[in-house]
Amino acid sequence: MTTLDESTIVAQPTPESSEDDTVRPGAQAWQLGILTDRAGHLHLGAVVAGTSGEPCAYIDLLAPVGAVSAGALDLKQLVVLVHGKELADLRRLAQRCIDDARLRQQLVQLVDLAAS
Repeated sequence: MTTLDESTIVAQPTPESSEDDTVRPGAQAWQLGILTDRAGHLHLGAVVAGTSGEPCAYIDLLAPVGAVSAGALDLKQLVVLVHGKELADLRRLAQRCIDDARLRQQLVQLVDLAAS
């Protein structure tokens, strides 16, 4: 099990709702997303909804060695994976490209949960 510390979670103030919100309040308790840091490293993360006026939080789930910490990411660049095709593509990538069986299984499980 991975232990998360404060450097892994970045609290963001909950913005006013608008039609073009990337992360829609009430959509689900969490959403998968990807973003690229300034050095070009790709991060897979989750946006977790806050409760009772608490801010939402970003959790960096998978980032390459040498990538910046979650606190240095520009969350405005986050692309939330909500469409079936996007999630299916990520699932396929995990199955084909991840050698570590445990990591592969956990990523596939996470994608399946995000799709439901």
